Amino acid sequence: MKASIQLWRIVGGAGLGAALAVGMAVANDGTPALRLPPDVTYGSAANSPGPVIFSHTNHVPLRDNRCVACHPQTFSILQPTGTITHEEMNAGKQCGTCHDGTQASGVQDACDHCHHMGGGS
Repeated sequence: MKASIQLWRIVGGAGLGAALAVGMAVANDGTPALRLPPDVTYGSAANSPGPVIFSHTNHVPLRDNRCVACHPQTFSILQPTGTITHEEMNAGKQCGTCHDGTQASGVQDACDHCHHMGGGS
């Protein structure tokens, strides 16, 4: 059985302001471009192989550049998830909404797909 993962949002000193700093900018070619928040690191539980680093840059293009593909239905910006378990993800909640092995890699695939071994980024 997989251990539960304790998730803590580390946004540095910027707090919620950084999380909400998503907006529209203009790319070099004049088209709208998203300004995405920095990567978010979620700490690991005692039995976890390492922290999980979530990258908006890697995920948003896959969701048609739409923040509302995940917010607020799957992930609340104002009340971030503090704890998530593999059981919840296997039930199709949180990351498991997309990471079901069909839409995206499954939550039971290679641990190092999400967990950064040794704590590095």
